[in-house]
Amino acid sequence: MSFEADTLIVGASAAGLATARCLKKAGQSFEIAEAADVVGNAWRHHYDRLHLHTPKSSSALPGLKMPREWPRYPDRVQVVDYLKQYCARQGLAPHYDAEVTRLELVDGTWTATTRTRQWRARNVVVATGAARRPVRPTWPGMDSYRGQLLHSSQ
Repeated sequence: MSFEADTLIVGASAAGLATARCLKKAGQSFEIAEAADVVGNAWRHHYDRLHLHTPKSSSALPGLKMPREWPRYPDRVQVVDYLKQYCARQGLAPHYDAEVTRLELVDGTWTATTRTRQWRARNVVVATGAARRPVRPTWPGMDSYRGQLLHSSQ
């Protein structure tokens, strides 16, 4: 069976982009599916006065520090700008308007379905954001899976 990528990443905000950068650095093929039409969509819709609650020194993604001139706790607009810059500088190309509506494991292959296409991948990273409640899906054969299953919140 052919694979479009070793890994499909669902979500193009901080966790998804950082995962993509690490996979790229490791020479692994990946695709990024993003439901919105931009990176960091959740950040764009939070209240105007929102700031990171962690310092920029521990909030930067792999391979790109946040600008020195920024405050210790960047605001919402700065975080959005950072995510856009990160995506461009790391050479990442998410597929936008690609909301995954179905994710299925069949014979060891993940198939992710969107409105316009399907991806097949060996691995899937669901990086839909810490602001969302963890969803732990089940599927037939899950009990016999020998690998470790983790939610990104873990």
